[in-house]
Amino acid sequence: MLLEHGHQLQRQTAATEAIMTHLQTGQNANVTPPGLVPNVAAPRPPADMAPLDHANGAMGGPRLSLPDKFNGRPELCRGFLMQCDLYLRQQPHLYSTEEAKVSFLCSLLTGEALEWMSAMWAGGAIPFDSYAAFTQQLREVFHHSADGKDPGDHLMELTQGRDTVASYSLKFRTLAARTDCTPDTLKRLFRRGLSGEMQRELACRDEGLGLEAFIQLAIRLDNLMRSRRPRLSAPRSFSPHRSPLRPSQTSDPEPMHLGSTQLTPAERERRRRENLCLYCGQPGHLRKLCLRKRHRFLEF
Repeated sequence: MLLEHGHQLQRQTAATEAIMTHLQTGQNANVTPPGLVPNVAAPRPPADMAPLDHANGAMGGPRLSLPDKFNGRPELCRGFLMQCDLYLRQQPHLYSTEEAKVSFLCSLLTGEALEWMSAMWAGGAIPFDSYAAFTQQLREVFHHSADGKDPGDHLMELTQGRDTVASYSLKFRTLAARTDCTPDTLKRLFRRGLSGEMQRELACRDEGLGLEAFIQLAIRLDNLMRSRRPRLSAPRSFSPHRSPLRPSQTSDPEPMHLGSTQLTPAERERRRRENLCLYCGQPGHLRKLCLRKRHRFLEF
C-alpha cells in the first residue's frame, strides 16, 4: 500500500511540475492541463456568407423600403413593377419560390388593381407558379397610355417651349428610355424639339458630338444665355408734376361744386330741395349768379 501511494504522489508531483514549467514559458495558452476540457472557439462562417440580421430576420445587406402600393393608375405601373423586382432581388432567401413572389406582389395591390386581382382570384386565373406570367398580365391590364399614344409618339411631339433645356432634357430622357430609337435618331429629335434660338446657337457647335455630349452642351449654352439676359426691374411709379397750390386754395378750400367735382345725385337733390347754390352750396343765389364761381374764373 505504501509503495502504491508513493507512486501516485510521484505522478502528481510530475504533473504539477509540468504545469508550472508551461506557465513559466508562456505556453499555457496552447496546452490543456490534464483533467480540463479545452475551450473550443465557435466556428466562423464562410467569407462569402453574409451574417444573419436577427433584428429583421433576414441576411445582412442593403435595407430597401417596401414598394409603394399600386392602385391601378397606368402611369405608376412601370415604376411599381421595377420597385418590386429590385426588392425581390435583394431578398432571395425570403421569396425563394414563384408563389412567394406572386403573393408578395398581390399584397401591394389596392384600389382598382385589388379589384382586378380579386376577380382573378375568384376565377382561379392567378398564375402562382410563374411570377413573370403574373407581371405580364398586370402590364397588359394597367400599363397603357391614357391618350392611346406610345412613348415614341410623345417623344416626337415633345418641345422645349418655355422650359429650360435642363427640364426639357429630363422629359426627353424619360421618354427616350422607353423607346428603341438609335442615338443618332434621338439626337435629331432632341434638336428638333429645342427652341429656335437654341437651334441657331447650336448650328455650328455640335460637329462630331454624341447624344449625351450634345445634350450637355445645350444645357450649358442655355444656362449661359439665361444668365446674360437683363433682368426686368419693377416698374417705377410715375406721378405727373403738380403746380403748387395758390394761397387762395390753401386758405379757403372750395366746397363741392359742378365742373370740379361731380355732385352725387343725393347731394344735388338736397341742394335743389333746400334752394342752395349748385356750385358752392350756399343759400340766397343760383349757380349762374354765384360770386365764388366768378372769382374762380377771374383767377385764371
